[in-house]
Amino acid sequence: MFGFLNSCNSVITRTLFVIVSLLPFATAHPQETTPSGASDDELVIEEIIVTAQKRERAAQDVPISMSIFTNWELETLNLANIAEIARYTPNLEWDSSFLGSSNSSSIHIRGVGQAANFAEHSTDPAIGLYLDGVYIARAVGSVMGVLDVSQVEVLRGPQGTLFGKNATGGAITIMTTRPTDVFSSWADVTTGSDNRADLKVVVNVPLTDRVLTRFSASSLNRDGYGVSLQDSTEFGDINTDYIRGALRWLPRENLTVDFIADSTRTRQGSPMTTPVFAQPGPMSLTAAFNFFVAPTNTVPGFGDGIPWDSRFITPSNFTNYSTGESGSDLDVQGLTAIVDWRPGALTFTSITAYRDMESLWAVDVDGSPLLIIEDILGVDQH
Repeated sequence: MFGFLNSCNSVITRTLFVIVSLLPFATAHPQETTPSGASDDELVIEEIIVTAQKRERAAQDVPISMSIFTNWELETLNLANIAEIARYTPNLEWDSSFLGSSNSSSIHIRGVGQAANFAEHSTDPAIGLYLDGVYIARAVGSVMGVLDVSQVEVLRGPQGTLFGKNATGGAITIMTTRPTDVFSSWADVTTGSDNRADLKVVVNVPLTDRVLTRFSASSLNRDGYGVSLQDSTEFGDINTDYIRGALRWLPRENLTVDFIADSTRTRQGSPMTTPVFAQPGPMSLTAAFNFFVAPTNTVPGFGDGIPWDSRFITPSNFTNYSTGESGSDLDVQGLTAIVDWRPGALTFTSITAYRDMESLWAVDVDGSPLLIIEDILGVDQH
């Protein structure tokens, strides 16, 4: 009955800063694909290592249909969030909005997945999503940022053998960047239309030869792209803060312990929604409203006895007449401990994690100043 339309058109200016410290530092560079002094006939293809089979192997040796995004590619594409990799991945669809929520995933790979509905937000989805090996169990809050992500792998087809029942249609694995033994830092500032102002900062600090740390933070801000003509409420704005800290401990040559903590806070309006037609069915809520309630109502700017009809359809996809609650709030915290022990040719890995998520979102579904359908939904997960 209603159409849900999203847009994000901005004029963007980006500036990259390298933070200079009094301490000696070196900036990490990607591996060169052409050796120094090599001719065009001697080009070298950089080997890509993936973990699609729960172990590190060259991508050419893994018999799985997959798409791989390295850190350099993710930064070059300048993605707003992880869901936007669907633009560059064959057979992948990733919708990130649902009834006012701007951070709820509906993922399909090769047509297999779950549509955005209430069941998906309370049950396990058909596409497995993993962050540093930790399964993200619910669709709400799973649209993450791409700050300091080392690699993303999209595995097509059933992956139940290694990833369990939650990967019927495929799996998406996200690996964050681990601390290194070289001090480095960078910052990125992006400005644009609609008062866009984004700040990203990453600092890698080795404390000792065996204790390495890395910190990353971002603040993404932009005004909305839609507005209510009735009360000037904005829709589709961005206001998200993110921080992550990682510590790598190397007690022995064959033992690596990683501790990762992350936190996300979002306070923004719901995505833009607008009615696309106004023909209430005989048994619909709008028909009942028009028959029982409309004759006695008064709507500012419209008059008395106003039914829900085509007068609330606007000529623009980015305007409506809604006056109900609008918002997409999210608080997510996560703690992860990863232990890798390599006695000889074997590797034993232990992953322990705790994630806490609270989400509240609201939307005026009828897109009008009439009180017909207004949803306020919340999800808590621990």
